[in-house]
Amino acid sequence: MATSAKSPPKTLDWDRSREHALWDQGTRVVAGVDEAGIGPLAGPVVAAAVVLPKNFNLPGVNDSKKLTAKRREKLYPVIVEQALTYCIAVVDVGEIDQLNIYHAGLTAMARAVDGLSPAAEHLLIDGRQLPDPPAPQTRIVGGDAEEVSIAAASILAKVARDRIMEALHGEYPVYGFDRHKGYPTKQHQEALRAHGPSPVHRMSFEAVRDFSGEHSPLFVQRSEELAQVHTQKELAAWRLQLKDDSLSPGELKRLRGLAQRRLAQGKIPPKKPKTDQKGKSKNQIPLL
Repeated sequence: MATSAKSPPKTLDWDRSREHALWDQGTRVVAGVDEAGIGPLAGPVVAAAVVLPKNFNLPGVNDSKKLTAKRREKLYPVIVEQALTYCIAVVDVGEIDQLNIYHAGLTAMARAVDGLSPAAEHLLIDGRQLPDPPAPQTRIVGGDAEEVSIAAASILAKVARDRIMEALHGEYPVYGFDRHKGYPTKQHQEALRAHGPSPVHRMSFEAVRDFSGEHSPLFVQRSEELAQVHTQKELAAWRLQLKDDSLSPGELKRLRGLAQRRLAQGKIPPKKPKTDQKGKSKNQIPLL
């Protein structure tokens, strides 16, 4: 059973009204669940699930995105110490490229939930619904800014991921992972252009291939062929090939955009309007 809750942004509900309602119904173990690392171009997705005691009171806990790195680091060990149970799960780059980023995030959340002991009896999840949850779940859009347990989970996930990215910086220092944590900052984009992708970059992300110039051999071939297209007939034949190609959706979109740019630049003349037997354009609007 799943329910969904959506409300405008607000401060954390320190009364924990949703949890109290569940406790009153006899549900004892309520877990907050959140993930970190959906948007970066490199590194893993990390999720956390945490069950907090009824008397939990830690001033400063909030949505991890609203806290400084220094503040998150201070809160992390206190949350871990006070939690009744918690679990942090990691989905690495290989799995991200295999599953896609959306399902990788769900997988990380599911693993975090499965690692709780005692097991959760209800899940409060930030913006998502697990496809096969082990317990009833409530999806809360913006939950990390409303629910204390989700906010705590967001801090655990964010700190754990930041530490992983700082360790990866030691292995791949040219990218600056210690500063941007894999997000597509200007510095990161420039490093990709200069050095190409590392083994921890998400090659399923079109942006990684664009910034680094890393595309499939077929994409490179079709791009080179497009550069030799100078007529509408040649363009039609080139486009026909794309229908049978095993290009990724991102590569197809990119190639179509390149074709449109070539048309806009005048490198391929526009289609001539069709005319009837009298030489008049069929598309011409008659003058009244």
